[in-house]
Amino acid sequence: MIQSLADLPIPGSIIGMTSGNENFTIRDNIFRYGSQGVLASGSGYPARSQNLVIENNVFYNQRNIGIDVHNQRNFTVRNNTVFKNIPNVITYLGIDVTDVNESNEISGNTITLQTGGHGININSANNILGEINRTKTFNNMIYTSNGMGIKLWNSVRSDLSFNNINSQGPDFDDYAFEIVGGDSNYIKNNIFVANAAKAFSGTLSNPLFTISDYNNLVSNGPNIGFWNNTNYSDLPSWRTGTWFDLNSISVDPLFISSTDLHVLADTLNEAG
Repeated sequence: MIQSLADLPIPGSIIGMTSGNENFTIRDNIFRYGSQGVLASGSGYPARSQNLVIENNVFYNQRNIGIDVHNQRNFTVRNNTVFKNIPNVITYLGIDVTDVNESNEISGNTITLQTGGHGININSANNILGEINRTKTFNNMIYTSNGMGIKLWNSVRSDLSFNNINSQGPDFDDYAFEIVGGDSNYIKNNIFVANAAKAFSGTLSNPLFTISDYNNLVSNGPNIGFWNNTNYSDLPSWRTGTWFDLNSISVDPLFISSTDLHVLADTLNEAG
């Protein structure tokens, strides 16, 4: 267990996780610089590491990834701060999660990418045949000056709720939220704000059991959403074309600032 700054090599740290490393906790550290803050990479399925906890840490100016979690199960990434203001390519990832299963939690993290990058990337979560548990991503606040807020790719049984995203990139692919592939995912009670791009972008071949509702979708660009090669300019057309977000709204949340994503808009009280 790493629980203090005295235990941490600086600058940066890469922690390798294998199938033999179980019940590992990384808590209350400051990770400065390096290519990655933490790399927790276990063995492939079914011998994945389990019960990893990464919480209450600060990740400052990594070059590529703040928190990198691969081949894990039953992990928790909670209440961390990820900050980047060094020049970098926008492929930077604040939190990268790939090839995970069982019950996982990504919650309460604050990600501020002043020089661009993607906030949370989730790829291939819970997509194993017979999996009944869910990966839950909630109460995260993400600002990026150039990139996407949350990317959900090829995942099944993932819940996204109560996340506040402010994607202020100038490009038409700087989505607040993007979902590609997968099914049985729930997207509810989020605030997705984009500048030039769409608030919500989706490419799914069979989204029969994916649900999106009670969100606040806002874009300053020409289209609020993109779904399977079709752009939608506003919330009514988005609802008609996708059957998503029948109870969602589109109002300025009045963030305290571009990076402090607590909201001031009274219209959001009890909206979802």
